[in-house]
Amino acid sequence: MRLGSELLSFLADVGGMEEKRKEPRIAVMTRVEAMWEDETGAPRVAPATIEDRSPSGANIRINTAISVGSKLTIKGHREQFTGVVVNSRNDKTEYFLGIKRDVAAKPYVKEESTK
Repeated sequence: MRLGSELLSFLADVGGMEEKRKEPRIAVMTRVEAMWEDETGAPRVAPATIEDRSPSGANIRINTAISVGSKLTIKGHREQFTGVVVNSRNDKTEYFLGIKRDVAAKPYVKEESTK
């Protein structure tokens, strides 16, 4: 009977590890600038890295704490978007921020040749 309980325990652990996201995320490592206003209304700019993205959001890593609910502009070499910080997690000296885009990005669609 011991083997059966171990198997059930293993299956419970594996089943609990599924991600519950509404849309797929694409892992990237893109250097960007994060721009926002702090609590006093002063404009702030800091370097950040986009860790992953989806059409409706992104996760960034940054060395500066930014409050949940803050409006951000993310500016990179190839794109710029605005959004709101919806979650923040501290990991030693860095912060991981979840950003919900103000306007969802168009999903990438491979164009077919017209030849």
